Amino acid sequence: MSEREAAARLRIPAAAWIAAAAVILVVPFIVPIPGELARMRILRKMGETAHFLLPLLLTLWLHRRGRLAGRPFAAAAVAFLLIAGCEFLQGFVGRSARLQDAGFDLAGAAAAVGWIRWRAGGSRFWLIALVVLASLVPWNLRRLPAQAYGEARVRARFPLVADFENRWERDAWSQNVRGDGGLEFVEVPDRGGVMEIAGRPGDYYPGGVIRGLPRDWSRYRTLVFSARSVGAAGAVLGARLDDFGSRADGLHCGRVWRVGRRWTDCELDLASAAAGVEGRTFRLDDIDSLVLYLARMEGPTTVQIDDVRLK
Repeated sequence: MSEREAAARLRIPAAAWIAAAAVILVVPFIVPIPGELARMRILRKMGETAHFLLPLLLTLWLHRRGRLAGRPFAAAAVAFLLIAGCEFLQGFVGRSARLQDAGFDLAGAAAAVGWIRWRAGGSRFWLIALVVLASLVPWNLRRLPAQAYGEARVRARFPLVADFENRWERDAWSQNVRGDGGLEFVEVPDRGGVMEIAGRPGDYYPGGVIRGLPRDWSRYRTLVFSARSVGAAGAVLGARLDDFGSRADGLHCGRVWRVGRRWTDCELDLASAAAGVEGRTFRLDDIDSLVLYLARMEGPTTVQIDDVRLK
């Protein structure tokens, strides 16, 4: 047998190459993520990079082999549909579909087209498009180092959740707001830094949310914070706790308080709140996030919050 005949027999069909690529590059999006890894918010953020890189690699692979060889736009479309389509399957393996992930999938496939067209002697437009799309990855991760350091600082002070006296505690909070509501941090005489939430009727629960805290709250009895209404005679303020299971089923616990212009301690009995969740056991040893928000606003409303802690 000649060397040419031997090589022909060993040649792997293009369909097999495509199937192998699909398995290698698509399967990571539809397999369950181990619980401890899924609970690491910073690792989840880094995982968004895969939604850019893997569609890019699959597009390049399909462009080189099989029926889509030499057809970059078709290869990109198939790669995007394969990987973005996995979002619909993630609910069956304990993962959550996100529109943002599909956006990264599209950007990765489009970046591959930019690379192919530029390397083929295309105009500078394709190079610019490639650079712009590729810059989405570092842009998306730009706050990750500060976020990691901030979470470590916040964890070190737990069970004090926040007294809003330093930038790291403030940066740990993000806005839970749609509409005209707002979240900012201000200085108040005799109290120092406080978190201020503003909203008006029609806003979607304006407030602040914090994640990345120690997850086990089962040894504490009460969540406590101080609050007051600014300007208006009174305001309705709520606290919502989500455990990791809430990411899938939306079940949560909490309560609301009516606060006036004087500083008032608001207390949430953790065990009672958890017991009020119907349908499953709410995990106080697996807390994922805390939200403090305005509810039932009758007009423009502003509240200030300070000294959020467990006891």
